[in-house]
Amino acid sequence: MSDEELVRRVVAEVLRRLGHPVQAPDILVLLTGGTIGWPRAREGLRALAAEGITFRMACSRAAARIHKREELLELCPSGYIVQEDGEQGAWHLLQEIRGVLVPVLTRKTAARVAMLDFAGLIPNLILEALMRGLPVVAARDAADPDHPEWRSVLGGEAHPGLAAALRENLRRVEALGVRLVAAADLGAAARETLGLGRAAALKAHHPSAAPVARGVITAAEILAAAREGREIRLGPGVLVTPLARDVATEHGVRLLETE
Repeated sequence: MSDEELVRRVVAEVLRRLGHPVQAPDILVLLTGGTIGWPRAREGLRALAAEGITFRMACSRAAARIHKREELLELCPSGYIVQEDGEQGAWHLLQEIRGVLVPVLTRKTAARVAMLDFAGLIPNLILEALMRGLPVVAARDAADPDHPEWRSVLGGEAHPGLAAALRENLRRVEALGVRLVAAADLGAAARETLGLGRAAALKAHHPSAAPVARGVITAAEILAAAREGREIRLGPGVLVTPLARDVATEHGVRLLETE
């Protein structure tokens, strides 16, 4: 665990105990039990995290068995990682997020979404997100019978009838509103579809509209201000953590004292 991650966890726990709201995550990442395309999709997630994008993660039972927790903690604080058995309702997990990413859309998940089958945490969250009008981006590699990795996994070609049915599932998933992309393009598609680019944020937020901050300012809040191209106005007695000040300097976020 890096020093920065350790500091972030300590600050988050202190703020939680003080009753100070912690910065809500930007994206809900849905992890399935699939592995085809995962290494490339993971690099896209890491690139987004390096830019200050924050995640909440929901893991299916299969995903909880496959993915190492240490690997997930590189992307997401432990308090934002939810397993299927502990899920408290789709609406709860979809609150205050900008969109949904599915790094590995499996054949099973694609089939359930295509048939509007809400059973299971991951299909349920995808369909609930679409019902709320949230953008959903999914890497199609593991559900695409024409993907090259399928041949190595299956040891040959799928039956033509089955391959056609799987392609039809993907077509239906797209028709419902899911943007399907190659795993290697997941990060770029997230920036475009979910409006995560700095230019889009600058248009949506004007620096002069920044509210006066109260309580404690963390690095996560500095990164959010950097993405939105705004300054932070500090109210009387506000506390800025040392890491937050370093991040503000690094990203050019102005901290303005107010009366």
